[in-house]
Parts: sequence; C-alpha cells; structure tokens
Amino acid sequence: MALDQTTLSIVHFMAFPGPGNTNSVSRSEADPAYLLGSIRTVLSDPYFGGIEITHIKSHEDRRAVADLIREMRPNGMEITFACQPVQLINEENLIAPSDISSVDDNEREKAVARILSLLEEAAEVGATKLTLLSGRDPAYGIEDAKQAAEIREMGRVGIVRSLDTICRVAKPLGITIVLEIFDNREEADGPKAFKGQFIGPTPDAVRLAENIRYERNYQNFGLLYDSSHMVLMQETPEALKALKPYLAHVHVANCVTSRTAKDADQRYGDRHPKFGAAGSAVDSTVLAEFVQALVEIDYRGTIGFEVAPIGSESPTDVIATAKAFFDEARNSVNVAYARPSGYAFRSHRFFPEAALARVNEIRVEQPELVEELLSVRPRREKLTPDGRLTILAADHPARNVTQVGDDPVAMGNRLDYLGRIMRVLVASEIDGLMATSDVIDDVVLADYVLQECGKPSVLEKRLLIASMNRTGLAGAEYEMMDKMSSYRSAKRIAQMNLDGAKLLLRISAPDKYDRYVLQTMDWCAEAIEQCNDLKLPVFLEPLPVERTETGYRTIKQPDPMIRVIGVAQALSHSTARTWLKIPYTAEFDRVAKATTLPLLLLGGEATGRPWLTVEEFVRGLGAGANVRGALVGRNVLFPGDEDPAVVAQAIHSVVHEHADAVSAMNAARERRGSMMDFFAL
Repeated sequence: MALDQTTLSIVHFMAFPGPGNTNSVSRSEADPAYLLGSIRTVLSDPYFGGIEITHIKSHEDRRAVADLIREMRPNGMEITFACQPVQLINEENLIAPSDISSVDDNEREKAVARILSLLEEAAEVGATKLTLLSGRDPAYGIEDAKQAAEIREMGRVGIVRSLDTICRVAKPLGITIVLEIFDNREEADGPKAFKGQFIGPTPDAVRLAENIRYERNYQNFGLLYDSSHMVLMQETPEALKALKPYLAHVHVANCVTSRTAKDADQRYGDRHPKFGAAGSAVDSTVLAEFVQALVEIDYRGTIGFEVAPIGSESPTDVIATAKAFFDEARNSVNVAYARPSGYAFRSHRFFPEAALARVNEIRVEQPELVEELLSVRPRREKLTPDGRLTILAADHPARNVTQVGDDPVAMGNRLDYLGRIMRVLVASEIDGLMATSDVIDDVVLADYVLQECGKPSVLEKRLLIASMNRTGLAGAEYEMMDKMSSYRSAKRIAQMNLDGAKLLLRISAPDKYDRYVLQTMDWCAEAIEQCNDLKLPVFLEPLPVERTETGYRTIKQPDPMIRVIGVAQALSHSTARTWLKIPYTAEFDRVAKATTLPLLLLGGEATGRPWLTVEEFVRGLGAGANVRGALVGRNVLFPGDEDPAVVAQAIHSVVHEHADAVSAMNAARERRGSMMDFFAL
C-alpha cells in the first residue's frame, strides 16, 4: 500500500476539542477526565501510531497523560507537541502577534522563552517533535512598500535567531523542531479565518529551512505542510517537491473557501472541518493528488489527521470520515501500471483534418444521410448480454461545459473532440456512446467515412444513447432549469433508431432557485413515462448540488447522494427500464443500498490521472450487486497524455471481466498507439 512506511497520527486537541466542542483542550482548560478519556480513545485505535497534543497546564495531568501513553502503548507511540494553539491564543496578549519573528528584540525573546518553556513540557511527556509557527508578518498594516520590505528583512533575521536558540536547546533533548507553513493572508474575519503568518508561502519556508538546516547546521529542524494550508496559500501539491529535503511532518486537513457554502460562518477559512463538509476545498480529488505527490517524493514521515467536529458533530464520526477519505486517496495512487513514457496521444494523428473535411462535405451535400444510416444500423437484441455496461459520455459542451484542466475550451475543438470519441470506438470494446444530437450525427458521419476507407463500421451492435435535457447551462442563473433541448421526446429517439435516453436531474434544495428543480423533475418524469411506453431504457443522472460563487458543484457525500436517489427513483409510473448514473463517494456501499435499480458510475471532471478513475471504479463495482458498470466521459476522452482507448478498454475490462485496476491498465496499454492509421484517406 502507498505510504506504508509513514506513521499516521491524530491532532488530539483538534479532534477532541472538549465537551460541547468548546476548544477547552486547546486552551488547556479541559476537565482531566475528558482529557484522559479522549487520549485513551486515540491510543485504543490501532490505526494511529502517533498523537499530537498541546499544552497541559497541570503538572499532574501531564504526568498522567505520559503514564497513560506508556501503559497503553508499551511498544511506543510517536508524540508530537504542538505550540501553535498557545501561540495563536496568546493568553492575555503577553507577546506581540509577530511572536518569534518580532523585530522588537524584547518581544521576540519573550516569545522564545515561551517556546523553551513548552519545550520542557514536551520533553516531560516524551515528545520527539515540537511544532510551532512563525508569528504574524511584522510588516502587517504598513502601507509603505519600502518600509515594509525593510521590516520583513529584519523579521527574517529575527526568526533565524529565534530558531537557532530553540533548535540548540532542543538538540540534546532529542526533539526535532518543526515549523508549520501557514497562509499569510489577513482578512477582517480574524484569526480563525486566515492566520496571516510570516512564513507563509513555500518558497519563503524553503529559504528559511536551508538557512537553519545547512548554514546553522541544525539537522533537528524541519517543516510541516498542511493540505488545507496548501489551498489557502493557493499552492498545489507540486510544492511538496520543493519541500522534500525539509519535510518532517504533514497534516491532512480540509478547509472551506466559499463564503456562500452551507455553514460557512462556522467553517470558512482555516477551521479544519470534516472531510466532505459542504463547500470543501480539499475534496477527494485534491486529497488524492496531495497523497500522490507524497508518494512521488517518497515521503516516509508522519501524516497527522487535523480535523475538528463543529456544532453537534461527533469526534469519532469526524475521525472515521477522515480515515475513509485518506484510505480512498491512498488506495487510488497505489497503482503501479506502466504509464506513458515519452508517449503523448495526439488526436489529429488518428483523426486527420481530411476526415473532418469529409464530414463537413457530407453535411452540406447529403444532409439526409444521418437518418438514413441510423435507420439501417444493426442494433443489439439485448441492452446488455451480461448485465453490465460501459458507455462513453459526450454531451458536456451542450451544457456550456468545455473546460479540461487549464484549457477553458478544450472540448470546443471539434476535430480533437470527435477524434477522441472515434478513437475510443475504434480501439476499445466499450459498449456504446451517450451523446447529444450533434455529436451522434458527427459520429455517424465519421463512421461512414471509415466505411468509405474500406474499414468496418464501429457502430454496429453498439449502443447509441440520446442525451435529452441540456438547457441548464453551467454558470447561468437558471442552471437548475433543465428542459429537453437535444432530443426533445422519446418518440423522436425511437424514430432515430437509437437505443435509449439519458436525463440529468440536479437537486439543489434548499436554494433560492429550487423552483427550477421542480420543473426539471416534472420534465424528467414525463420523459421517463414516454420512454417506458416505447420500451426504451432510461439512464437518469441524479446529483445533489450546492451553489457556489462560480456556479453549482456536485456534493460527493453519501447522505446527500442517498437522499437524491430516493427522489429520482420515484419519478414516473414505472422504474422498470430505469438505470441511475451516479458518482463514486465515500461509503459507497451505503449509497448502493439506497436503491434496487442498476447503477452506473460516472467519472466527473478530468484529472489527467486515469488510473485513479479505474481504481475508483473497481472499488465502486465491489460495493453492491446493483453496481453494473460505468458511464464516463472526460476522464476517458482527456486522460492526460494517455491514449483514450487504453483507459476505455481498462474500464471495460474492470466492468465486464472483473479485472483489478493494475491488471486492466497493464493489459489495455497494449493498445496504446495501435491502429492510428485507421482513417487513412
């Protein structure tokens, strides 16, 4: 398993903030019974090999904690002592906010003295690491740029002097000093939203670490990087590569960056909400990328879970969710298939401009050809011979969704888009295509061009599923109002000799635009009814969504997904021919149990890491007997440099042959770069 040489720990004072979630533990005011009881809970969990504690005022309580750890973990438990709560709370404001970075030597020395006192406490409880922060930017509030730069330079000198003293005292104690990298943002919300710390962005932290580690020769110094701080600093997992030589500790944590998210008043900023909370900035994809980066730098240190219950949330539930998210991320990168090396798929090499030009010509000269070709197309006798399906989705541009990665209009290049679709149909065994009318028409004509070249049709016995409602344009005020705009009726779908219909139903309640959801539900129910009358299968995509500053985002959490499934499966007079298309979530076995209808897994936004999607589908398919395949688009069509046919075939093998992710990807890679001359005109 990935990162199997790391130690997993829990930030105790964050996960167990005190009775009623009062943060009394951080303030060193918790009742001893609660303190010891909650630490006992952590020590009883074999998942964790470490614990992170903070200041405990009572000498007797500290001794009791140390004795409890030795008693319950006689073979050792990594103890990290955290100074950050003491520094941030700054009881009675005895020390300047700039702390160990202060340009006032008197204030800076007081800050150092406080850390040295806590260092003694850390040694008393058996800690091997002590974590701290830099203090606020000493130039905070100074508008003159030149003056601010001068003060910051003095602050850099000051923090080096402070760390020199702290590391020197800690060295004979066998304690490593670890500086946590925080955001340097300041907002009116106060310290709970953003920390506004001097050390700050990764480049600043690296320069400081180089000075302390090499110029000052303190090998007992390192840095702590936090996944939530990464987001708040507007960095990416790439930062871990620069931090690699100095990385001594890592925190896995979440944050909320949207002020309009549900419960944003309690969760916005750096407040460590549970994973999966509304408005989460560190979702499963971001966490997977973070963990992947740790694997790539061969990180072998401690990974601490820093999550906090809010309101009536239970510490144990919050910890359990963090475990599930982390395990999912860790498993997702534990795929050692042969990735492209020096290979980069280019669709125009497979689908040349001459092929597109021929499609253009047919559209002008023979506009009736599409319907003629569809009318004589040999179809399957059964929807699915083995009860499972793999279908390629290509209906995103019709809903104003064209972005892939950093390219805002990647799917707006029809040569590239159509070429990738045809690549999947030519070089994989995927069951079929779900698309809007424009795409299906293009594919039918491209298939005709193939036959003109003497090649066999790739549409024979393949499913063609009609995407119906696409009026909910991404980013529009009326986004939840999804009328039938592509294929407008089941009757028309049947007349076109297609194999089924796909519908999108997003539910945003409570939301000021949820009246649009009601309208969409009515249209979907009517469409399902029409399909039932014509014995057409329906692929319904129900999604719980929430409004953000940039539009609606899917809530990939089990409880909202379960509720939305309950609504979706009750539409129309019969569900006899209804399949559901849903995203993979944590605790997917619970989601699968919400219905007896067959489920297809969707892929979501393109990550550029197709093996993550394949691994996710393996886990999803194992969650319930009614999970019957995948209906996936962007992660197949735009899989980074990988050949789309490789990813499509791997998913097909996982679904139909019950292959594991590694075997599926390794077998499918044999198709990489093959049949590239199929469209030779």
